[in-house]
Amino acid sequence: MPSDVVELTRRLVRIPSVSGSPGEAEVLGVLTGLFDDRYAIRTLTDADGALRAVAVVPAVPTGPLLVFTGHVDVVPTGDPDLWASPPFSGDLVDGRVLGRGTTDMKGGVAAIVAALDAAPSGSAVGALFTVEEETGSRGAAEAATLLDGLDTGLLVVAEPTDGRVVRGHRGVTWLRVATDGVAAHGSTPHLGRNAVTGLTRVLDRAAAEGTGWDTLNVGTIAGGTAVNVVPDRAWAQVDLRTTDPRSDPSVWWREQPDLASVETELSLPAVLLDPEDPEVVRLGIQPDDRVVGYFTDAAVLTGALGCDRVVLLGPGQTDLAHRRDESVAVEALRRAVEDYGELVVRWHARDTADQ
Repeated sequence: MPSDVVELTRRLVRIPSVSGSPGEAEVLGVLTGLFDDRYAIRTLTDADGALRAVAVVPAVPTGPLLVFTGHVDVVPTGDPDLWASPPFSGDLVDGRVLGRGTTDMKGGVAAIVAALDAAPSGSAVGALFTVEEETGSRGAAEAATLLDGLDTGLLVVAEPTDGRVVRGHRGVTWLRVATDGVAAHGSTPHLGRNAVTGLTRVLDRAAAEGTGWDTLNVGTIAGGTAVNVVPDRAWAQVDLRTTDPRSDPSVWWREQPDLASVETELSLPAVLLDPEDPEVVRLGIQPDDRVVGYFTDAAVLTGALGCDRVVLLGPGQTDLAHRRDESVAVEALRRAVEDYGELVVRWHARDTADQ
């Protein structure tokens, strides 16, 4: 019998696996014990022996693989007392599983397990489970090494897409920008130069006339040393998203003369599926003309695996990710297993026809 996607989702949600915590390895450990002898399990550990990534591949070598991927880490919950239910409860209420990670993306991970469990014998299908996606896809590149020697023909990312194939996701650039000033006594501001007000002018200008990105968010900002001192240093972290894989959103910032420094903290390209790709057409994949704002491990895995054919398809409502009282519908979980299963069958039929 296929794995129960609902109960597995609940089990995984009950393990607090915030990025960088021991819970990530605990979830990976659970996953290693869920596959039968049709599959071989490859693992990656850190210096202390804690799991860092898990790959599931056919025990018998096959042709190009259909690889499903999902991350096991989640974002912090914030104040748990503000949640309607405990954030790691995994409670089942009114047809929904509740808790942090239900939508992003333990529901998707559970659906991958169930789909592989139900895959036809001999299918060229596998899975890659990663950590630290939420902190900039820091675990993806090392996880990809587990698939060395194998050919990835199609990558399916089980992030929440409202149950529909989307065309892709935006690229992301995180910058740390800073301004310099001149310190002075707070009672004589005319004798100094205020780095905070200088920074806010740049940020206002970026919002009004900046170019090279679709969205801009100022995530953190700080400056100064004391209320009675004119600040001589201020900085902010900005999050820029773009659908153009060739765009470099940092260019505009580096051209601003009133910025003392511009540091790139993260840069991941946009990932877009070509709906006219013959293989995509052959598999009957029809993506929505929608590009989601969040980034995924695919931004790293496409290069690491040498596969730019990426399908984004997963259970859960996109707008519930990272929010308080996150949840996923039981119906969405079961539909994801069906959708993945149909894709596996079509891939298996394609693979068989090519032999």
